[in-house]
Amino acid sequence: MSDNLLNKLTQLKLPAMAGSLIRQRETPQTYDELSFEERLSMLADDELLNRENGRVARLRKNANLKYQAAPEGLYYPVTRGLRAEQMRELLSGHYIIHKKNLLITGPTGCGKSWIANALGEQACRQKHSVQYWRTGRLLEQQAQGRVDGSWLKNLKQLQKTQVLILDDL
Repeated sequence: MSDNLLNKLTQLKLPAMAGSLIRQRETPQTYDELSFEERLSMLADDELLNRENGRVARLRKNANLKYQAAPEGLYYPVTRGLRAEQMRELLSGHYIIHKKNLLITGPTGCGKSWIANALGEQACRQKHSVQYWRTGRLLEQQAQGRVDGSWLKNLKQLQKTQVLILDDL
């Protein structure tokens, strides 16, 4: 395989496409029957998937979620007062698109933070920006921002966030 082509793909910032091309070359019997367009489409699909996965990973990192709560790991015992149909609706993300607020209430230890983090994880998967804050810490940061002059910058960053999770309100 031409190192020149791999270098060009790397220079064009197409690393997944380069990796996929290497895999295609290593197992030619798998790809020989495909047309040029089909193989090129597979390379492009790999690059797009890599970029999408990278974006979701960045959104997760920037969200600073407290728990790694996966939406598919939620369970709905009657004692929690949580219904699967309610969660399906929330996990669809309609409340984000329609810019609706969501307030999760319940007694201590019932899983409010876990549910909020699962909703935050799902929002990241749907490519929405998320920030998780303990309310007290956010208020401290804003108070400090008034002192050091970063208050307005912090506020603008919060305004850009599509899903703001305030825990322990």
